[in-house]
Order: sequence, then C-alpha cells, then structure tokens
Amino acid sequence: MSELIEVSVAKLEAHPNNIRKEIARDAAFDDLVAGIKAVGLIHPPVVIPHPTAKTKYRIVTGHRRHAAAQVAGLKKISVDLHMDLSEQQQRDMQYQENKHRVGNTVMERAQYVANELDLGGRTIADLAKGMGVTQDQVRTSKKLSSAPGKMHTKINDGQMTLEDALILAEFNGDVEAQDELLQAWNTWSWATTLRRWRNLRQAQKQAPKTKRELTVAGATIAASRDEVGEHRWAQDGLSTEEHVAAGHVAVINETETGQATWFELVVESEEPEKTPEERQAQAAAEKAAEDLKAELVLAGQVREEALKALIKTPPAGLAWTLTMAAVARRVVIAKAWDWAGVPSKSSPEEVEAAFAKWTLEQLLMLDDVIQKTDEQRLVESLAGWGPSRWGSDYGMGWRDRLSEVYGYQWSDLERGFMKQQEDLVNGSCQECDEPLDSDQREGKLCTDCLGDLCSQCQGDLDDGEGYDGKCGDCADRAEEIANDDDVEVAQ
Repeated sequence: MSELIEVSVAKLEAHPNNIRKEIARDAAFDDLVAGIKAVGLIHPPVVIPHPTAKTKYRIVTGHRRHAAAQVAGLKKISVDLHMDLSEQQQRDMQYQENKHRVGNTVMERAQYVANELDLGGRTIADLAKGMGVTQDQVRTSKKLSSAPGKMHTKINDGQMTLEDALILAEFNGDVEAQDELLQAWNTWSWATTLRRWRNLRQAQKQAPKTKRELTVAGATIAASRDEVGEHRWAQDGLSTEEHVAAGHVAVINETETGQATWFELVVESEEPEKTPEERQAQAAAEKAAEDLKAELVLAGQVREEALKALIKTPPAGLAWTLTMAAVARRVVIAKAWDWAGVPSKSSPEEVEAAFAKWTLEQLLMLDDVIQKTDEQRLVESLAGWGPSRWGSDYGMGWRDRLSEVYGYQWSDLERGFMKQQEDLVNGSCQECDEPLDSDQREGKLCTDCLGDLCSQCQGDLDDGEGYDGKCGDCADRAEEIANDDDVEVAQ
C-alpha cells in the first residue's frame, strides 16, 4: 500500500542500510540538479515512516534525487509513501535501483551480498533470484566482500580486473599471502608469486595426508634433507612399500607438492690400513699437487697482468677485428643478413669478408640495431604503433629508441599509423572489435554486445525498458536535460 504525499525536504532521512554510502557530485548529478530546477522532481523517492520520529520519513530509494532537490533549493517534494515494506523488501528495492546507476561499484554490490547473507534467512539461490543475477555471480560477490581493504580502491577504480581480484580472494584470511600478492600484482613477478602461494597452499593440504600414509607404511620420515645424513637420491619408480623395505628415508615437501622425496643413506666402507710406503707415496703426490696448483695460480696472475696491459694499450686494429667477428656471429644467429648487406644464409666467415671495409663505428651501430630492433611489430599490423585497448604498448620500446637514440624523424605516414591505432582502440567495441558509432564510444560496446544493457550506463534493462536503448533512469535523465535545454532556449 502506498500513496503520494508532499513533505518537507528537511524531514527526509537517509536509510542506514543504503548500498550507496556516498553520493557522487559529478556531471550527471549537476545535470539532475539543473533538470529539477527546470521542471521539478519527476520521479518521487520511495519512503517509509521513520521508526522513531513520528514527523519524519526514511528514504528507501531516491537518495540521489533527494540530495539534488536540496541543492536545487526545493523546500518540499512529492514522495511515494509505503506503509508495509519489510526490511528485506526495502533492501531489494535499493539494490534494484542502484544496480543501474552509473558509478555503482563492484565492491558496493559485494557488500550488499555479504550483508544479506549475514542477516540470515536468505539462501544464495533466493538472493540471486531477487538480484536478477546467477548464483555464481552471488558467490563471486561474497568472495570479493571479504577482500582486504587495499583491494577495494583498485577494484573500484578499474585498476584491477575482476579475474585478478578473484585470484586474490582465493587467499581471504591469509594476510601474509594477500599482502605479498598485492605487492607483486601488475609486476613481472606476479605469476611466479601466485604459483608459489598456490603450491604452498596445495602442499599444506597434501602434506598431512602423505605423512599419515607413510607412517602407516612404517617409513622413516626426516624433517629435512639436512637431517637425513650422508645420502643420495633413491631409485625412481619404487612403491612406498619397496622404499620402506630398502631402508630409504622420506622427506615431505611441505612448500610445493606435499609429496615425499626418497633418499638412500650412504654407508662409508672402511679403507684398509695403508703401508708406510703407500702413505709416503700419497704424501708425495699431495705435495706435488699443491706445488702444481701454486704454479698454475702464478701463471694465471701473469696472464691477468698481461691482459690488463693489453686493454690499456691495445694493438692497432684488434678492437675492430674482435668486434667484426662478434657482429658476424650475431648476424648469422639473428638471420640479419639484409642488415649486413650480405646474401641470405651467408656463413660467419663470409659475413666477416663483407665487413672488410666497414669502420668500427659502423660495426657497433649494426650490432646495437640487431639486438634492439623490433621492426616486426611495426610492419605486421597497426598494433605496434600504440597502446592496445587493454593498455599494453609492445612497440613503444623500439619506437622510443628510434627517435630518442637514433634520432629518427617520424614521417607524416608514420604519424598517421599512430593516429589510426589510437582511433582503432577508441573506436572499437571492447568485446568484438567491431567499429563503434560516435554515440557508442563512451560506453565502448557496440549495439550487439550491449544486448540487454542500457546504452548509457550499461546496466541491465528491466521489462518495458530499452525501446530507445536506455534504462528508465538514463531515459529520464536525458529527458530532464532536454527539457532544461528547451527552457533555456525559450528564455
């Protein structure tokens, strides 16, 4: 049961359980304020009687409209008063309104799911039906709700993908793991760190089971290889029973696999007592070996001093000869025959012969280009001429080197490639790569990929919405802006 009544703006109070804790004062909010000033508040907020203050009302949905009305200077507004909404119905109404709002964050939805499940009385299936999502999406939100606070900002700002966020959510409750993974996130060590922590988690689950099985089998278990004593790797392919029968010692890998590694103890055999002559011969051999080692060290020191002197005053042409040989090998390995101006599949000796008239500077320049070149990215497609739609710019290092190190001046044609790549990224659908119309670029999704989503905010479309491509809220906002423009023109 509900009725429209007019109340003072000052008598409306925010709902303590509203999903949206803060109202963004963005351009869309300013547009809403302007529309209210022009034509008033078209959609009344839904309210309930205040539980303790008889002269006040509590807002269920419409917090943003209420705030805009205040900024617009309205003293009274119409509200839709409901007398019999249960707490669950109130929360469901708030979620359904906020899920279409621009700026509704992943973490806000996750917090809503956590609150609903914590209150009890609702199963995941029931909550998924009420939210209009799948049960897997509810489970995903539940995992994210337990994510550490450091992740919230990264997720809300779009810095962290949902996939990476869910990976981190695997380690909810493990502060050390999540802290280290957050430090490694978006760096070269991310994959290695993640693999190590996953292996550790799996090993910690498997190790107790392995230990029980070995104990039942009567195996000798050492805490580490250091406690095994003199040992070598045991023969592969044996069963646990065979290892135990052979007297092998097991060490359980508790950091990577949780499985046992087997070691065979090495028993030293007693050597027979040497005769005086044998001991004398052994001592003489050891003395000769020590003398030889001293002579080798002395010869090495002499060679080192000779090479140091050679570096300080190298013979004429030696540096060129050494560089020529090294670059010739590099040309053959990299198959860079065109760069060296020699026939394809030339041998190192043939390349050296072609270098006979080159200068040292030319050889060093060619060597640098061969090692640093990334021309393939620039000649195969536009993808090497700028960032992709995911932000990666794999051709940047070579492009920067061309201009900053080699002093290459970009032609209009090449600048055109950079502009084409920029337009391609900004003008292509994020899902299917099809070109976008000018009015679709802001959402970065084409009409086909939008499907049942609002073209403005990309929220789900309810029944009766979408005839103009927009949800009800976005359509109303567009109408308010249009009416505001008409008023200004008339004035």
